[in-house]
Amino acid sequence: MTVRRPHRRVDLTADPRFNSNAFDAAALFGSQCAVSSQALDTTGLVAGMFDYLGLEELIDTYIGKAGSHVKVNCGAVTKALVMQLLSVPYQTLSGTVEFYKRRPLCALLNQDIMPEDLNRHVLSRYLDEVYELGAEKLFVLCARKAARKLDLKISEAHIDSTSFHYDGSEKDEEECSLRIAAGYSRDHRPDLPQVISLMISDGGSKLPLYQRAVSGNTHDNKSFWETLTQAWPLIIEQFKDLKYLVGDSALYSEENFIKAYENNIKIVTRVPDGTNLAKKCFAQALNAAGAMTDINPEAPDGVKCMWCEDAVVGGQNIRLLLIDNRNLKEQKTAAVQRRAQKEYEKLTQKLKKLSTDPCQCRKDAEKAVEKLLKSCKLCVLSGIGYEEVYKHTSRGRPRKGEPAPTVLACVKVTGKVMINENAVKAAIAQETLYLIATNDTKREWTPAELLGTYKRQSVIERHWRLLKDPTLFLDALYLKTPHRITALLWVMSTALLVYSCLEYRVRRVMASKQLTIPDPEHKKEQNQPTLKRLFKYMENNNLSLNYVALTGRLHVSGLTQPLMQLLAALGIEIAKYYSPLQYEPYLDPDSGQDF
Repeated sequence: MTVRRPHRRVDLTADPRFNSNAFDAAALFGSQCAVSSQALDTTGLVAGMFDYLGLEELIDTYIGKAGSHVKVNCGAVTKALVMQLLSVPYQTLSGTVEFYKRRPLCALLNQDIMPEDLNRHVLSRYLDEVYELGAEKLFVLCARKAARKLDLKISEAHIDSTSFHYDGSEKDEEECSLRIAAGYSRDHRPDLPQVISLMISDGGSKLPLYQRAVSGNTHDNKSFWETLTQAWPLIIEQFKDLKYLVGDSALYSEENFIKAYENNIKIVTRVPDGTNLAKKCFAQALNAAGAMTDINPEAPDGVKCMWCEDAVVGGQNIRLLLIDNRNLKEQKTAAVQRRAQKEYEKLTQKLKKLSTDPCQCRKDAEKAVEKLLKSCKLCVLSGIGYEEVYKHTSRGRPRKGEPAPTVLACVKVTGKVMINENAVKAAIAQETLYLIATNDTKREWTPAELLGTYKRQSVIERHWRLLKDPTLFLDALYLKTPHRITALLWVMSTALLVYSCLEYRVRRVMASKQLTIPDPEHKKEQNQPTLKRLFKYMENNNLSLNYVALTGRLHVSGLTQPLMQLLAALGIEIAKYYSPLQYEPYLDPDSGQDF
């Protein structure tokens, strides 16, 4: 139906039906009982994928119901929470009952369950059950089942972590290893305590394989080592083809290389720029510019590389590949210049303070200047001078012909701060360089293969962006106990697992069937959209389930031709949730409002 512009202005205040206190509500708002509607949006798509992966049966096998008096099983609770988390726009888990008030919950869960059955007491006991079983073990089992269902061979995994700030005080529990504490904040909220979520994901399919909640004050070096020490046997038991573990510079340490050797793991990681090994390779590249070759010969202005001399870390030989990504030069130039300007302002302020709030003696002033000189990286101090200020030792005018007795009162420091252009140029040249290391020395690596393996680390960083996207997931935690926060992070990661599986399957189906959906401006067609774009497209079409009282029939509105083709191609497990036949058994013929 299209609402067109009227030929004349409509003034309802002039209508006698609406100019009194007892106006005709039915005439103004229309008949509200003729059609009842419940939202479907993306919940049907997520519910179908959850069924397709068989996660509800798996979770029920290990947990079941959180108490004999609870009506809903834990697998169904997980399914409901995952549908809610992945629903756009942003939803909070505190509003689960309200969220499902206008959605056909019974049919989505294929059970006689009402929204009130998902109250906060049920959800709290559910989180307790998840924690008692072991969130890490349960997630790995879910990931294995999903990978087998999608027929994926996992050979390369990527490890990383992120933080979630907590709106409360620091907390810990005696029987829970998770501690809510202050630490390095990736949320840019150092004023709040936090927890850390560590994740391992497949590099090809982007599926999360392992998730673990870590205390907020734990460094990545330690949490990565603990994962290699404690969790790797569980991971490798479920994913027997897994061979490579890829990580950023936090994975680089002698302890991790030793543990990787003991567990027969091949590591690909970035060497921290501050290590002597990295500095040696950087200097070698800067002094021999012609030694760098193109990764891609067809793009001579792109990424360049150079094999460096093998090194020994943790008793193992490692291969080193130096990368010069000149495509980042403009971006790195801006970043270095910002750092130089920030350093300039900071040094100028400190130097000014040595003049307005001077030192008591020359020795203290020289120590202060020496400290400033050591902090100079992109700036230099010039024209440093020491002005000694004296004061009279006694009051009154001195005797005629005698000098006034004085004593040193303070020493002012004067000088000038300048940005060191040569240091800035050298920093820019080094910023585009980074060093990749691997302990797989037997493989005949090409530079493109090793670089491609490392760059797939971006898949897990994409997961973090999704988890912190307020339109899809949560960006902060509000629970009060660490063990429930551990379970909540498991729920969020399980939702991410379903999201990744659904995106993988949607893209494969669209490619094989040559299907498309329009772009946001409806000018072009997209054949490999992100799942977020597909969700937005479905939301904008207002997919809903409608019951017409006069005919007693159900129908789904908002289904466009591209959506119907895609749902049909995805299979009956998903398509059924957008068919009236799925909801007819749950229809209450008296009210027409309960599905």
